[in-house]
Amino acid sequence: MPPAYGQPHAPPSPAARQPPLSGGQWRRFRLLRLDRCCDKVRHLIRAEHAGATYLFASEQSNERFLSDPDRFVPQHGGFCAYGVSINILLPVDITTAQVRNGKLYLNVNAAILEKFNADFDGSVSRADQNWPGLFDQHAQ
Repeated sequence: MPPAYGQPHAPPSPAARQPPLSGGQWRRFRLLRLDRCCDKVRHLIRAEHAGATYLFASEQSNERFLSDPDRFVPQHGGFCAYGVSINILLPVDITTAQVRNGKLYLNVNAAILEKFNADFDGSVSRADQNWPGLFDQHAQ
């Protein structure tokens, strides 16, 4: 599981206005505005990568992230990788997080994770192909 407390900016569409992570999961991973946060968050260590801000509780976690940030950045804007592979944006459940081939993939639930993994290479290929179009369609 990534140590980061942030995530790359998702396209600001109606589908993307709902955070890809939900409930308590999202509070842990969302991009936080430090000027509006409680004191517990203000002390966190900040790192920037690819236009996103990540927050860490320790220098060790920050250093690990900075040594290979792409390993911890969710693929496909943090949306469900299987959903992107079938050309739709879906939220995710952080318990589906997996790092494969040095990249972090998230899915909407365990059943979809199983479908995604049944044809991992094909799913990734389709998602990689669909993501630019989904981003262009939903970005403002």
